[in-house]
Amino acid sequence: MARKSFSVHSDFYEELLSLPLARCGLLVHHLICWAMEDFHESELLPEDALLFRLMTKQIERISTANSTNGKTGGAPKGNKNAARASETSETSETSP
Repeated sequence: MARKSFSVHSDFYEELLSLPLARCGLLVHHLICWAMEDFHESELLPEDALLFRLMTKQIERISTANSTNGKTGGAPKGNKNAARASETSETSETSP
């Protein structure tokens, strides 16, 4: 399934700045194609492919962590946001 969005973190700032603008744009283009599941890594230069693999692994790792956290059901008990959500749901249940 294609991704609707992804984040490129500033961890790769220096590496991206070191690339010529055309190669940086091509790498971003390939990241978007990867997210849409329409990518062929062989089209990248070897040094760009290495950066691409590092970036996609980080995106996948963060996505997995976010998905796992989302399945836990939101704010932990005792958190003021959890208390606020409980108050809202109790109010809506008693309201006609």
